[in-house]
Amino acid sequence: MNYLEDFQGRADLINAYGDNSLMLYALELRFEISDIVSVASEALTDGGEDKKCE
Repeated sequence: MNYLEDFQGRADLINAYGDNSLMLYALELRFEISDIVSVASEALTDGGEDKKCE
């Protein structure tokens, strides 16, 4: 499997999460997450001092 090509085909993640999309893709693969959007809504943070994911 070519993971980079697969990731680049994930417009749903890239368009919705921008810079965070690659991290979400990696989490989805590593932990076999079936609903990464739900995880993203709980785990991602956005703010001046946030470190992207908590």
